[in-house]
Amino acid sequence: MIMNILAIDIGGTFIKYGLVDDQGNITEKGKMSTPKTNFEDMAETLKGIVLKVRETDTAFEGVALSIPAPVDVHTGIIHGEGSLPFLLNRSLKTALSKSVKLPVSCENDGNCAALAEMWVGAGKNYRDMVLIVCGTGIGGAIVKDRKIHHGKHLYAGEFGYGIHQYQYNDGKIKIWSDLASTGSLVRNLAKKLEISESDLSGEIVFNMASAGNALAIEEIDRFFMGMAIGIHNIQYYYDPELILLGGAICTRTDFIEKIEAKLTLIYESLGNPKAVPNLSVCQFENDANLVGAAYHFSHIVVFSTTWVD
Repeated sequence: MIMNILAIDIGGTFIKYGLVDDQGNITEKGKMSTPKTNFEDMAETLKGIVLKVRETDTAFEGVALSIPAPVDVHTGIIHGEGSLPFLLNRSLKTALSKSVKLPVSCENDGNCAALAEMWVGAGKNYRDMVLIVCGTGIGGAIVKDRKIHHGKHLYAGEFGYGIHQYQYNDGKIKIWSDLASTGSLVRNLAKKLEISESDLSGEIVFNMASAGNALAIEEIDRFFMGMAIGIHNIQYYYDPELILLGGAICTRTDFIEKIEAKLTLIYESLGNPKAVPNLSVCQFENDANLVGAAYHFSHIVVFSTTWVD
C-alpha cells in the first residue's frame, strides 16, 4: 500500500505543499504567501493547509515540515531566526500536531534538500556527501553514512559562516556568504555601479558579463574563485564522495566547468593535491524540500518518535 505524506515547505516568501508518496512522487501541489507577522498566524495557516488537503480523496499518514532555520527535529524547537524571526524558540511541530491530531515531523530546509537528493536524486548512489546551496547566502547540509549530521548546535552545513578573508590592518572579516553567493554577486556589483540591488539579479549580472561589461566580468570571476575556495576547504575538512551544488545559479550549463577551472588554479598553487572534489548539480530544484521532508517523516522519524496528541 502506498504511503502518502503531506509535505509543507515554509519559505520566506511562499509556503509550498504537496502530497508525496513513498517513491518521491508529488501530487496535490499548491502554494500561498508566507505569513510574516507572528507565530499564531503561521500555525493557523499550516492548519488550514492540512484541512484543505484533507478534503481531497487521497489519504495521508502525517505532515512533514521543511523549516527555514536550524531546528531540533525531536522537539520541533527552532533555534535560529532564519528568514522568519518570530519562529525563534517556538515549535510549529507541536502546535500543528495538537491542532490537527496527526503525526508531524520537521527538518531544516537545507537538510531536506540533501535528503531528497540522497533518496531519489543525484546522491542516491553515495553514502557520504555534502550539499551546498548558493542563494542570497550560502547554506547546505552534511550527509554521513546516508544520515544528516546536525552538529552540537544544529548548525552543521551552514557553510556560509566560514571565514574566507581576514584583513590584518583593520581586523575586518569576510565570510563565504559575503564573498561568493548569488546575493554577494549582486550586492558587490550594485555597489560598484552605484545602483540599487533591486535593479540586479544573478541572471542580469551574467547577461551583463556576456555583453562585455568589465565590472560584471570581474565580479563573476571573483565569485567563482570564492566558490572554488569554499569547495576545496569542504573537501579537505570532510572529504565526501560527492559535493552537490544547488540554487538557481547552479543550473547554468557552464557552472561546474567554471568552478573546476578555478580549482585547477588552486591545485597548481598548492602542488596538485590528491583530494579532488566530485562535483554535480542537484537533480531536484523547487520541489527538493517537499521530497526531503517526506523522506524524513517516512524513513526516519516514523520509526523513532512518540507523537504529540
